[in-house]
Amino acid sequence: MRTLTDIIFGKTLVLIFILVLANCTSVYSSQKNIEIESELIRTKNNPVINVQKFGIYGRINHSENATVKFDRWLKLKTAFEYCIKTKSDLYFPKGIYDVGERNFPFREDDLNTNVLRDCNGITIFGAGRGTLLITSSSSGADVLQLNMLKNLTIKNFDISAELSSEIESGSNGVSVTNGYDNINLENLYIYDLPGIDKTGYIDGGKGLTMQFSANRKTIKGSFKATNITVENCAYGFRFDAAHVSDLLKEKMDIVINNLIVNKAYQGFSMDFGDASENININSKLNMNVSASLTNCQQFVRFSRVIGGVYNFKVRKSDSKIESLRDNKNKLWKIDDTRLFGFLSNYSKETTISIIGDVGNVDEKIWIGAVGSIDEPFNLKNRTENNLFTFDIAGTSTNTDVKIINYKGESIHNSTINITKRTINKSHIPQEFKVNSNKVNFK
Repeated sequence: MRTLTDIIFGKTLVLIFILVLANCTSVYSSQKNIEIESELIRTKNNPVINVQKFGIYGRINHSENATVKFDRWLKLKTAFEYCIKTKSDLYFPKGIYDVGERNFPFREDDLNTNVLRDCNGITIFGAGRGTLLITSSSSGADVLQLNMLKNLTIKNFDISAELSSEIESGSNGVSVTNGYDNINLENLYIYDLPGIDKTGYIDGGKGLTMQFSANRKTIKGSFKATNITVENCAYGFRFDAAHVSDLLKEKMDIVINNLIVNKAYQGFSMDFGDASENININSKLNMNVSASLTNCQQFVRFSRVIGGVYNFKVRKSDSKIESLRDNKNKLWKIDDTRLFGFLSNYSKETTISIIGDVGNVDEKIWIGAVGSIDEPFNLKNRTENNLFTFDIAGTSTNTDVKIINYKGESIHNSTINITKRTINKSHIPQEFKVNSNKVNFK
């Protein structure tokens, strides 16, 4: 016969077992949550939806047909719409997600609207390296073409593209087009993008690019890219606009932090067309950039860049011949074999630091006017009002610093900090010493 003590002892054991089990479950759940948090690097409290819930899985083999890829694209579009509506984050497990001939559907499809599409603050994210977003096309397809979007974060992906023909267009990795606000990119590895040499320009092949149509009245607000690696692409970063005056109408806030570019035609490139109207004297780009550029044919190219803080670390281990070619031994650009560290034609109101070794180049620095052009409206064709720091090792075939002079305009009102490993003191150009410039030689 069981005594009261036995009953109490037995119940106590049961209670202890239940508590231990509950605690173990809680610990397991907590550990699992920590594991998930660690793997996904979540930064918000939105619900997370796995793409597999929508029947989306990675590519099983390379022989998928167009129908399978289009079906994946359709399901991704449905998932994107659903996540915006429910304010849910969208998660991709490791795998190869090929959508064929189309851009991934994370974009505004109406090309005529001037209204940004609100993505409701969602995050689209992968499991890190081995989570590949890719297009495979015959006529070129940017992987992520973020057209007219706001309030969106994309992170933890590999990005690449395949091209079966070089007749039409190349493919870019991430392109921000026409308008944007509160766009955040983090932890992306972008590689082997196909660019097509069109003689005069390279179509596609841009790791990260911002492109705006002429005279387009859209919001261009905040954009932040952190820990972006671009490898074996024609351009690491490329910023295009038809008219520099279009950009300076907007209050853009662009931050690019820890951009790493390895093997490129141009590592960091900003190239804007001439003004289409007068520019407010106080208007300038609000950009803050830190980048490490390795083995580039042309490391940094600025054309009509007004405003911003730019810090570049440069390094080259490739030979001069290797610098002209991609990893498949194809010339980046058949009609351009120039090698240089920095080109400014022109820069205004900037703070620019370039430190490192550019290896064998034609010139370390080209600086001055935009060329033999009479600039329209109220902009002067000259580099002016800048703070430059140049500490650039390497060997120049022609000259270390080449001045671009047009009608007496070259470089004015700038402070130039320059080191002896950049140029011999006796070879500092006369233009650096006049026109209200200040040279600090170390």
